[in-house]
Amino acid sequence: MRRLGERLRAAGKPVVENAEPGGTPIGVEIRRILLDAKNQELGATAELLLYFASRAQAVDELVRPALAKGVTVLSDRWTDSTLVYQGCGRGLGAGTAREAPSRLASLLACLARPPGVGAVAVALALAAGVALPTALRPIVRTDDAMTPGAALAAATRLSLSGPVFNSEMFGGYLIFRGVPVFIDGRVEMYGNDFLAKDYQAERGDQAPLKELVAHYHIAWTLLLPGAGAVGVMDRLAGWERVYADDRAVIHRRTGGEPR
Repeated sequence: MRRLGERLRAAGKPVVENAEPGGTPIGVEIRRILLDAKNQELGATAELLLYFASRAQAVDELVRPALAKGVTVLSDRWTDSTLVYQGCGRGLGAGTAREAPSRLASLLACLARPPGVGAVAVALALAAGVALPTALRPIVRTDDAMTPGAALAAATRLSLSGPVFNSEMFGGYLIFRGVPVFIDGRVEMYGNDFLAKDYQAERGDQAPLKELVAHYHIAWTLLLPGAGAVGVMDRLAGWERVYADDRAVIHRRTGGEPR
């Protein structure tokens, strides 16, 4: 996105860039809530609404005024990311993730009316419409050729546990399956230094990879077959390959901390 912005500016086009969650002072505060490790109790629905709150603030403060002036707006992530990570990754369902803003807007409009039994009843019904679909509708997802479902099943059979070093594209699927991830596609939440180390390690740079698995006490890996790290893990002392198919390769630790 940064390079696109630079090219547009070089062509004389005014550009505003937005990052999610963030982009505005209020959005940054919301981002801090989402990233704070102390907020382990943050539920999926609350997380969804926080993302939309940050997005709504960006629309009012940043996006709409820029578009009114004919300025191009570039945003790092938008609603499609919410459908994937909160809708699928957090198990809310794409429909709930897509419809939550309009349901919430209706709820707020109802609460703004003069109080009355009818208004309260409607407000409660709308509130239920935002939160209850997750509780009442079973989440069903079948594995397909794009997911490492067979590899994760193998990891379960092998009783693999503890911190995993995973390829970024597997992150959303692992979250959906309840596996704590090393990284997922919400790259804006990790910071440039972390992302650089992750990229070097998955690419197969031996020193960064050995440092990563030691520093984060990695117990097993779930990597794309084409990742450079796979070959390094095959040769790394204290590790063994325990599973491979055309979607994913698994290694597990067999000894102490890597040398």
